[in-house]
Amino acid sequence: MAYVNKNHFNNKSYISFALVTLFSCAMLLAIYFLFHSSGQVDSLVKHSSSTIAQPLSRLDNIHHNRQAVQLWNRPSETSYPDIPDWSKVKIDVSIKDQRVYIKENNKTVYSIICSSGDSANGYKTPTGQFKIEDEHGDFFVEPDTRYSAYHWVSFKDHGVFLFHSMVMWNKHQVVLKEALRLGQEASHGCIRLPEPDAKWLFDHIKPGTSVTVK
Repeated sequence: MAYVNKNHFNNKSYISFALVTLFSCAMLLAIYFLFHSSGQVDSLVKHSSSTIAQPLSRLDNIHHNRQAVQLWNRPSETSYPDIPDWSKVKIDVSIKDQRVYIKENNKTVYSIICSSGDSANGYKTPTGQFKIEDEHGDFFVEPDTRYSAYHWVSFKDHGVFLFHSMVMWNKHQVVLKEALRLGQEASHGCIRLPEPDAKWLFDHIKPGTSVTVK
């Protein structure tokens, strides 16, 4: 009579059952992924596309900002006019256009992009008829903001309302948030100009020159 090892039989049963269970789970997972793979791929593609697109968008913004910032560091036009007699020059400032028009014999010979007073925040550039005053200088520091600027020339209240360069930190580094506003109302009432244009005006403009702001 043969002897049957019941423990051995039971162990084989458990192993078989475990193998069948694992195989069934594997099949179910395979079927699940088969039916959902297309949706998952689409989702992954969409996610990857958006991930890639975000840095490109940031690069575009950085490029745009750099282009805007460069305005403060270059002349507003390709070349400066030859003005033999600056006593015949007049200056018209347009708040609407955010432009300073240099006129010789009542003809515009040069146009400068500018930033006038930030009227929305209570800082208005005064309008009316003025004249370039004697006060001028290479450099100043605003007491309230501690911003600095170069090549300033006074046109009202003897050193209060000025034409000057874009504002700087530490005398050398442009204030980026202000540079990006060139061509918009931004100052505390002065007329901000690109640095080369401010230097050109500072070097040539004469006291007594007519200034019209409107």
